[in-house]
Amino acid sequence: MRSSLSAVAMLAALCSLTGAASERHAASRTDCPSDERAAYICDVRNAEDLLAIRNTPWVLAGRLTKPPTEGGFYLIDTRSGSARSVAPDFKRPTAPIYADCPGAPGKDQFAAHGIAIRYGAGSTHELYAVNHIGRESIEIFDLQVSAAEPKLTWKGCVVVPPAVMPNSVAPVPGGGFVVTSFGIRTDAETYQKAMVGGISGFVAKWAPGAGWSEVPGTQFSANNGIAVSEDGKRLFVTGWGDRSLHVISLGEIPYTHQTVALGAVHPDNIRTMADGRLLITGQAAPPTEIFACANRSSCEVGFKVLAVDPVSLSIEVLLDEPGSPTFGGASAAIRVGDELWVGTFSGSRIARYRLPR
Repeated sequence: MRSSLSAVAMLAALCSLTGAASERHAASRTDCPSDERAAYICDVRNAEDLLAIRNTPWVLAGRLTKPPTEGGFYLIDTRSGSARSVAPDFKRPTAPIYADCPGAPGKDQFAAHGIAIRYGAGSTHELYAVNHIGRESIEIFDLQVSAAEPKLTWKGCVVVPPAVMPNSVAPVPGGGFVVTSFGIRTDAETYQKAMVGGISGFVAKWAPGAGWSEVPGTQFSANNGIAVSEDGKRLFVTGWGDRSLHVISLGEIPYTHQTVALGAVHPDNIRTMADGRLLITGQAAPPTEIFACANRSSCEVGFKVLAVDPVSLSIEVLLDEPGSPTFGGASAAIRVGDELWVGTFSGSRIARYRLPR
């Protein structure tokens, strides 16, 4: 789904953005009742990444669809399960820290792929979003949560280097951020390498005043999801192609690297739960089946959601689903109360699975 979506999202997203899976296929609210596996939030097209906004009842989802995107995000009320598309305010001037940004995107030139929050001390936070429409960039927004519902105001962008195929983003100390590059846009064989588990990607870092650099020791197979430890000293990166979690030191020389095999799953996005564990979601199918979802309005491949202890690196399987015409191809999960909410790079709903007590 990159270059437009996420691991898988990379290609599927590309096709989705160009019209292969258009908004016309979105299910109506009466089309997705609960079944024996899950309940659903309807009318959310390609919610590739999910983010629970801390200390609020709100969930933000990326809206990875072709133009018109109607804002690029979905806002979901966890109290009612209702969802609607939301558009940021793009009228504010560019903040000085992002002076090299060519300006705000047009209304049809933004769709959120990977998303992440840098929390502030008060009610205003920063939201980062990977964008593939019009330009390959990280778009930055102020996220205000003091009102009745969250409000997004664009404040700047950082255009990625020509080689970077941005997928996921995470803030790091000092005002910068790290971005996974699923492949290398200047390498004509980058997708073929990812399909067979070959080295195809890396992690790039942007810092105010310093610009872009490659994070040493991060050349993996189809770098996809990313998270940063609370102290900012470790990166957690999923290798979609090699089906692994990579744990890398950040800012240390020599760097350290641990690899955790995740089994029969191509891991996508990473979220951190309240207990500190990493919630990793991915597709459990051969790469050819996953990429075939690019030509369908809904992906039917199986998926898993794993919880990984960031210290012991032990793994617990929370969900192992076969996928169906109803829902499949999961790319992200978050915990909401006693449920797991699961998004997909190709589909028209978010699935809600009850966690066992």
